[in-house]
Amino acid sequence: MADSVLINGAMHSWSSTSFKLGGEKYTGITSIGYGDKRTRTKAYGLNRSYGAVGRTGGKYEVDSLKIKAYKATAQTIRAQLAALSDDGVSYGNAEVPATLQFIEGTDVITVEFERCAMIADASTTDEKPDPLTDDLEFDVMKVRRNGLVLFDATGES
Repeated sequence: MADSVLINGAMHSWSSTSFKLGGEKYTGITSIGYGDKRTRTKAYGLNRSYGAVGRTGGKYEVDSLKIKAYKATAQTIRAQLAALSDDGVSYGNAEVPATLQFIEGTDVITVEFERCAMIADASTTDEKPDPLTDDLEFDVMKVRRNGLVLFDATGES
């Protein structure tokens, strides 16, 4: 499979980006970071070369979803999550899906984050002309990129 042809040279950029958390679209976000990995270990046995004879299926691990948002957007996210909790104030208890899309013409890349729960909330206030932001961090169970996954999905229904 080859790369797609660019229409008028248009490539995905920040202006192509759309982010939803729990079904709500947010535009006051200035940075999004994420990742996942599958840690696989080589298995060694008795052989002349001392080389590996195989590898394990691995352990799937998801990095935190890190979002930098303007103060008002961060507060709206907190309120959205708190409303989903049993007591109405504990925004760290809610679990929601998140969707990140990169849309440029008909070329759409969709990244889905399953079962996001906020685990960190940080702020720094500096004397500068830039708008103030908060750093929000979410624990994520799985990441899907256009439906494709890094982990072994054999047992999934």
